[in-house]
Amino acid sequence: MKQEELKSLIRELAEGLLDNEEYFVVGVVFGSAPGSVSVRILLDGDNGISIDECGKLSRALGDVIEERELFAGKYVLEVSTPGIDYPLEGLRRYRKNIGRVLKVTFLDKEEKPAKGELLAVDEDSITINEEIKEKGKGKKVTFAEKTIPFAAIEQAKVVISF
Repeated sequence: MKQEELKSLIRELAEGLLDNEEYFVVGVVFGSAPGSVSVRILLDGDNGISIDECGKLSRALGDVIEERELFAGKYVLEVSTPGIDYPLEGLRRYRKNIGRVLKVTFLDKEEKPAKGELLAVDEDSITINEEIKEKGKGKKVTFAEKTIPFAAIEQAKVVISF
């Protein structure tokens, strides 16, 4: 089975094992560990997700992987949340982060990255309250709403402020 097919199958299996509709799979990431394959399942929830839920899915998914013999050799299975620094993907993750400040980079490298509070999300785009820093003395900061189509976004991350 090709790697992309295997990722898709594992994602499907993981989604089928989640017993609460507020939880969802963010991604499946393959890597390598010494002498084995590393499989990382990233989970999130509309209201967060507990480590107990991650452990529960890990045990159930591990059993299914073993039953179906999806890996010929050794593998390491990790189920966790994507973390705050993981790029946003999918409508649910964007919607969950409404009210947070994002940094958005664009596929068009000529366009400067945008930073601002995420105000709204629809099927095709996001709207942020973009910070616009004026140059010169005083360096005044103003804000303007900016709608960004998903098709233009290379990556969007939540900005961590202290």
